[in-house]
Amino acid sequence: MTVARHAIRLFVRNGRRSITAMVGTALAAGLLSSVLLFGAASGTTVTRRALADVQVDAQVVLEPGVAAADALAAVAADPAVRTVLPFDLVHVDSAELAKTGSATQTSSGVIVGIGPDYTNKTGLFGIVSGQLRSKSIAVSRDLASNLGAVSGDQVTFHLPGGATISLPVSGVIDTSGADLVLGPLDAGHRAAGANPPANVAVMPIADLEALVFPKVPLGAVATDPAANGTAAAPVFAPEPAVRREVDVQIDHAQVPGNPLMAQPWLDLVRHRLDRAGAGSFRTVDDAQAALEPLAADLAWGQILFLFLALPGILLAVSLVRLAADATQDSTRRHAALLRARGATVGELTVVFAVSTLLATFLGAVAGVALGTAMAEVLFGGALVAAGGPGEIALIAGWSVVGATLLGGITAGLSLRSGLKGEIAAGRSELVRVRRPIWQRLRIDVLLLAAGVAVYFLTANGGVHPVVGAEGNPTVTLALSAFVGPLLIWVGGTLLLLRIAISLAGRGTVRRILGRLAGPPGDLAGASLQARATTVAPVVVVVALAVGFATSVLLFDATYRQQQLVDARLTLGADLKAVPEAAATTDAARQAAGPGVLAATGFVDRIVYVGPEAQDLLAIDPAVLPTVAPLADSFFSGISATDAMAALRAQPDGILVSAETAKDYSIVAGDRVRIRVPDATGVLRQVDFKMVGIALEFPTAPKDAFLVANLDYVARQTANDRISFVLASADGEPGAGSGRLTTRLGGGWTVTDVSTTSARLANEITSVDLADLAWIDVSFAVLIGGVGIALFLLAGLADRRRELATLVAIGAEPAQVRIGLAAEAAAITFAGIAIGIVAGAVVGLSLLQVLSGVFDPAPDHPAIPVTPIFAFVVLVAAGATLAIGGAAGALNRLDVMSALRER
Repeated sequence: MTVARHAIRLFVRNGRRSITAMVGTALAAGLLSSVLLFGAASGTTVTRRALADVQVDAQVVLEPGVAAADALAAVAADPAVRTVLPFDLVHVDSAELAKTGSATQTSSGVIVGIGPDYTNKTGLFGIVSGQLRSKSIAVSRDLASNLGAVSGDQVTFHLPGGATISLPVSGVIDTSGADLVLGPLDAGHRAAGANPPANVAVMPIADLEALVFPKVPLGAVATDPAANGTAAAPVFAPEPAVRREVDVQIDHAQVPGNPLMAQPWLDLVRHRLDRAGAGSFRTVDDAQAALEPLAADLAWGQILFLFLALPGILLAVSLVRLAADATQDSTRRHAALLRARGATVGELTVVFAVSTLLATFLGAVAGVALGTAMAEVLFGGALVAAGGPGEIALIAGWSVVGATLLGGITAGLSLRSGLKGEIAAGRSELVRVRRPIWQRLRIDVLLLAAGVAVYFLTANGGVHPVVGAEGNPTVTLALSAFVGPLLIWVGGTLLLLRIAISLAGRGTVRRILGRLAGPPGDLAGASLQARATTVAPVVVVVALAVGFATSVLLFDATYRQQQLVDARLTLGADLKAVPEAAATTDAARQAAGPGVLAATGFVDRIVYVGPEAQDLLAIDPAVLPTVAPLADSFFSGISATDAMAALRAQPDGILVSAETAKDYSIVAGDRVRIRVPDATGVLRQVDFKMVGIALEFPTAPKDAFLVANLDYVARQTANDRISFVLASADGEPGAGSGRLTTRLGGGWTVTDVSTTSARLANEITSVDLADLAWIDVSFAVLIGGVGIALFLLAGLADRRRELATLVAIGAEPAQVRIGLAAEAAAITFAGIAIGIVAGAVVGLSLLQVLSGVFDPAPDHPAIPVTPIFAFVVLVAAGATLAIGGAAGALNRLDVMSALRER
């Protein structure tokens, strides 16, 4: 009880030190808690986005003979199920269209049966043109293009078992987003990244069951298109020719926001559905598959978010050290007095430690309250979904503990020296200060050199997206890659402190301030020169606060730049026009006009490299660079310009994805033989010559793809049809989209980049970092402002006699105020100038280490001039407020009382 009472008295007696320690700890705790809460909320954001991309959460596959009505009722009874929809699918061996004087035929495909409300509920198989009529089919764009089919044509389907059925075409449908419901359901096909069928026809489910089902023999299986024409077909379990299922949509509001909690929750739902079926059906969980890569990605994401905020947290804690250092002399004398009255060093150590922990604990509680309030305002709904009050309380508790201990240890390091030595020395006014050990051993230079060495050794080992066999990207993060920037930051901080002490101890600053502010400026310069050791840490705090904000803003601006690049990469260009019927390269000339700078035809076809289906992108290499985003980082070993020049110079040239080149050991100059569908859908062998490796390409998938000359592919396959037209906008993409739609007519669907929802290659970067950057920069402003205010107010308290003496010998109060303002201005200017340079260096090293976060990697960083300028203005405004507060305190100075102080 005695220790607690003395600690509380010490806490109250040393009010300035206690309050400053509380403020510094509060800033650290507020930043720490808000960043951790941002991480929790980002988990909800990523989970919700991942689930929103899954139109059907589960596919309940019925066993033969099971009544669909019974299955619908059993599944709908589950409390987690929001919607149940019947869905049927029949595989076809080929489709054929005969017209006067010609006939075309495709490879395998599917006929799908859906109910009247299926499209409205799921958004799948939307009608692009025409309509879905009874006993008719609406065909996919690929099927319409391959057959040259239009409404009214009669398409004949060859079914497994040898039967055929002819159905009239009544419209065209969009199959975007339907890969999971159209593709195979067995684990083998999905793990191998099997492509869904491109030739799709949709008809009413009742007509499919009445007209098509009876023609397919019981137990018939589908034909694997990859096995056509090759003896090296992979061995998979055959897909049944007929598939009956119930497609399920789950109430996403019930799904926990944390993916670690969402996965077992979805498992429970799947097990409940399987039990309800009692063997009459099995459940394929598509939502679970979408969430699988998220948990590990978000764990690394939390580390990334904390790493970005770590300098700010350490800076905030450094304010505690500054406060302890500012009152070190008075604390030393007080401790010496208590020791002279009988207190032991051990007792004083306990009392001072408890007093310090009390201050840091109260500051941590206040800071966590601030951080939680900010988080609730910025992402309250996402926090509730991530775990609610329990998750918030857990994060708040750990933040309080962490900030309290961190602040207590930091302050304790300064207090420790005041409790040592002789009592007489402790009570003296002047004490010889020995240079810190880091200055004597040049630890700053050693750390900086080690950081540079580690950085270059691990520069390529940071964050990397890894694409699995099924094409789903996940993230790997080498923590060793963060050691370099951390050592650079610590070593650079100490080096800045050394330089600042050296500069402040010279007369340069005094001469500059004397010229700018006259005698008060000369007085301020002399004060800074005499107090160089005290001033330098404040300069460093301001510089690091500015550097912290600069590095975060640089990273955020580059992140946003690459999000736009990725959106264009995903769409292909500013504008993308997809025809409803067959179109040729002449459409690109039709697209040219107002709102469009340039346009080019583009082909995206499924081809076969050995048994593996891949995307072949056929382009015009002379025009595409003026239309689509092509960066040097898209290619390996060559620039984008050289890659396009190689295709122009080699008509049969082909760019191969890195995965394909590795799998088939292809190098430049090798002949590559690919089976490409011709105008009738028959696969033809076409020879190409490998000219380079492409890592990324507009509209390409993330794993395996090929890029070739459009003219060469058209000649070799006698097929000049294009898949779509890409165009660059002249001005705002939205306005260009409207003009292009008007010019092309109703037979085209035009999409612009501003409406494209595109994510980067891993789930960390599907999170909008704007809130995190706002949090970090806001705390950086507060840290810089508090650092300057601490310097001024603590200086006033320690220099009361000095300032009173100046007034007593004839200095005007206004001159003293100008001198204080000049000191603060010099510190602020030096801190901002050094901070911007240091922040740029740290930011560039961060971009290098975290280059794997960006997909594609940036060719150059984005320089956020306006945000950095706004931040500097805010820091200057904070310094102005601090100067105003110091001026007010100076006006209240009692000269006679201050002169009598010791």
